[in-house]
Amino acid sequence: MSEPVRLAIDDSSRYTLTHRQGTGEISSTGTVSVLGNRLILDGYIVAPRALAGAPVRHYVWRTNDGLVGTLDTFFLGHRVQPELLLESRP
Repeated sequence: MSEPVRLAIDDSSRYTLTHRQGTGEISSTGTVSVLGNRLILDGYIVAPRALAGAPVRHYVWRTNDGLVGTLDTFFLGHRVQPELLLESRP
């Protein structure tokens, strides 16, 4: 399943990531660090309210197709690790 994802990283190494899931959106925020050729986004979910505060970690790296990554979090007591493909848009 493909859903739009928006990733913004500011000058202070903080990120906001928003993606559609079904009919709603899930947003997370946190800090960015670099490990080798990967960005590690450590944060927590801010929306929807039912998931707010849940810890989340994204691993992101560059390929020929853009940025790809994985998400590592827990949902309803289960570990969830979907994959992300982030394409550059002007």
